[in-house]
Amino acid sequence: MPTRLRTWQLEQLPVELRQRSFFSAAVTMTEVLDEALTQVKLIVAQDTDRAQARLAIRAILAKLNYTPEEGDEGTIKDLRTDQRQNLILDTNVAQANGYGEHQSQNDPDIHELYPALELYRAGGMPEQPRPWLEKWVRAGGKLYEGRMIAMRGDDIWTKNLDAGGFNRFGTEYPPFDFNSGMRTRNVARAEAERLGLAGLDVPSEQPTDVSINANTSAEPSIGSNALRQALLDSGLATLTNGRLTPTP
Repeated sequence: MPTRLRTWQLEQLPVELRQRSFFSAAVTMTEVLDEALTQVKLIVAQDTDRAQARLAIRAILAKLNYTPEEGDEGTIKDLRTDQRQNLILDTNVAQANGYGEHQSQNDPDIHELYPALELYRAGGMPEQPRPWLEKWVRAGGKLYEGRMIAMRGDDIWTKNLDAGGFNRFGTEYPPFDFNSGMRTRNVARAEAERLGLAGLDVPSEQPTDVSINANTSAEPSIGSNALRQALLDSGLATLTNGRLTPTP
C-alpha cells in the first residue's frame, strides 16, 4: 500500500485495512515495499536474517536513486538507516508471527484448557522501557499477583490508544506497539482459578476458523474527511452502504 500518510494518520485507518496491507509511513515507492515484503517473508521462513534483508532493501533504494527529504537524513524518516529498516522488518515479522500464533491456538480445546492470556516482556529490556503495568491498569486491566492477565477475547486486548487502551495496532494478537518486546502467553485454567480471574465463570466465545479476509469491511470512523477521501481516491478501498471495504 504505497502511501504518503504518516504514522499518526495511518493509525486512523480501520484495523481491517491495516491488517491486510503492507505499508510503511510516507513510503510511496512500490518497489521498496515489494522488496521489504519479500524480505519479511524470508525472515519468517528463516531463509535470511535481518542484516541480509537490509542489504536487499538498500540495493533497491540505490537503484531508485532514493534520497530522503530535506531535514530527514539520518533520522528514522530516512529509509536508508538501520533504525528505519529494522522498524519495518521487525514490526512486520512480529505481526506475522503473532497472527500465526493466534491462528494456531484457534481451537476450542485450547481455549478450554487455557482460557486466559498473560501480557509479559519476551524481549530484552529496552533503554527506556514503557510503563506497561501502568498502561495495563489505565486500560482497565486487573493485576493478579502483579501479573497482567485477562481472559481471551477480553476487550482490553484490542482496545486502541484513542479508546484509552495500550494496543497501537488494534489486532487481537501482539505486537501491541512498536519495538515493545511485549508478548502474550497462555494461562492454564487451574492457574486462572487459583488467581480468581475475573470472567472465568462466563462461557467464552468459541473460536471460528474464518479467513482473515472473510466479510471484510469497516465503518469509516476516520477522523479526517480528507483522509477518508484520500483512501477512496487511491483505489485501496470502496465505500458501500456506509462501510469501507478493501479493494480486491
